[in-house]
Amino acid sequence: MSLIDRAEVKNRILAALPKAEFELLSKAMSPVDLELGETLHRHGDVIEHV
Repeated sequence: MSLIDRAEVKNRILAALPKAEFELLSKAMSPVDLELGETLHRHGDVIEHV
């Protein structure tokens, strides 16, 4: 079972996935709160999450 409620997903790409694919991917996802204008990645930084 998914930890993320598909009905609450605001990402339109994820929300458009077929239910089975969303369920498969959501097992590896976790919610992240971001502030407007927050920098997600700076040049040269190591990317830890996708």
